[in-house]
Amino acid sequence: DTPESAYRTDVPVSVSSTLCELCYDPDNRSLLIATPRALDALVGLASYPPPEAALSPSHTAAPYPQSAYAAQDRAVVALWCLSLESSGRVLLGKNKSVVQSLLSCARLNGMASTPSTTGQESLSLSVTESAVSGLWNLCIEPASHPHLLTDPDLVPVLVGVLRAPASLTAFKAALSAVSHLCATESARSLLLAQSNGGQASLGTLVMAVLALCDDPATQKAFRDMVGILQIGRGADGERSRERDLEGVTRMLLEAGKTLSDQDTQALLFPCATVLCNCSTQEGETLADLPGALPCLVCLLNHPAHPISFAAAVALFNLSKLASFRVTMSHDDATIDAIVAHTQHASPTMRLPLAQTLPNLSYAPETHMRLTHKEGVVPVVLSLVRSQDPALCQAGAATLWNLSSSASCRAPLLRRGAVLDALEAALSTQTSPAPLLSCLAALCNLAADGRAQLVARPGLMSVVVGHMKHTTEGVRELARRALSILFESSAEAPAGTLLPHLDRLVQIIREGGEE
Repeated sequence: DTPESAYRTDVPVSVSSTLCELCYDPDNRSLLIATPRALDALVGLASYPPPEAALSPSHTAAPYPQSAYAAQDRAVVALWCLSLESSGRVLLGKNKSVVQSLLSCARLNGMASTPSTTGQESLSLSVTESAVSGLWNLCIEPASHPHLLTDPDLVPVLVGVLRAPASLTAFKAALSAVSHLCATESARSLLLAQSNGGQASLGTLVMAVLALCDDPATQKAFRDMVGILQIGRGADGERSRERDLEGVTRMLLEAGKTLSDQDTQALLFPCATVLCNCSTQEGETLADLPGALPCLVCLLNHPAHPISFAAAVALFNLSKLASFRVTMSHDDATIDAIVAHTQHASPTMRLPLAQTLPNLSYAPETHMRLTHKEGVVPVVLSLVRSQDPALCQAGAATLWNLSSSASCRAPLLRRGAVLDALEAALSTQTSPAPLLSCLAALCNLAADGRAQLVARPGLMSVVVGHMKHTTEGVRELARRALSILFESSAEAPAGTLLPHLDRLVQIIREGGEE
């Protein structure tokens, strides 16, 4: 309620500083959050001078005294302190005045009203960092998302900070806020919306990963991403006073060289989380970026499990895109990384990577490439031999897909380990899914290799045994496999079933099989 003239005194600074000191103490925060007049006071102090004035192209002079900016800075810091109180985040998220005040200050993005005033530039940056950090804290609580997302400015403001950050601190805060929001489907839709420059938004994160990983092999992808973002600038109404992309590029590259491993990890994890979540919805937006695969390979190779796991899930999601399977399969670095981590990763990491292989091999155009790519078939066979039904199913389904192409059967049959792995899986697995895939692969291979299969009495025995399986689909495929194997031909005389005749008769008597 203070008139503007009072801002030319030290009173607002004193009030704002006092409230800020109270908010610093965790014991006071819940009480202050529950006191409407305290929040109104902080919002009022944070809203003057109006942040929008700094963004006006016609605003060249500062009609506001330095004390007003200092009071604003303290008020925004106080709101940030309150957002640290986990029990009060939903209440703050429901308070539209608080959220709009933080968004207005975040939109300022470090741009001072009077560029000539060094101290004011510093205050402006502090206001931005505190405001974006406050939004980050509010986004941590999933229950606050429905309330926060009612404000149409939330996602555009955070994306604006990402694409032209005032500082690395502001970038990290906006990135972390977006990573929490992306757990909510409606937030992902807003982030990927064309009106918000969805591809450029994800492109910024891809570019950040490539820069922070500081890997020479990713330099071309990094340059490609810079080019794409440079072309897309201004498409969503970015203001001319925002930082040039070259400055952001330098900031990220410098960060990749100078940050500690821990600080780099703190930036890479939310990047990985956003890319992983966005790969589940309209994944084409991510797949269309030239740097997407190098970026995800960098994250997959990172030693921190949460980061590499997020990348593994993102690759699995992208492998579901029919239009992207051939691209992934022909990218040596991607396949090499998937093979390496599928062999040596922890069980939780292995599963999404293992399930990527049947997705990739579902496209016939990938069959020859995957069959002859070094390391692929051995890792597939290691999955088939796994005692874990889900891993076995992933490997067997990949064999089933590859063996459906006639040109791949001979190379597979030349590897004796293929039939060894199928026999082991059919002997030990009891779940229907891996058995169905193993038997389907066997049926495909039998078309070109009857003699090799029939010559393996152990394999024939387990196939005959599955004619008694409790699942109709397994019984049917076992019958089909035997039918293919023992068709009368020069390759496999009909009499080769004789060693199994007693067992077949027993099964017919007990189960009434046809």
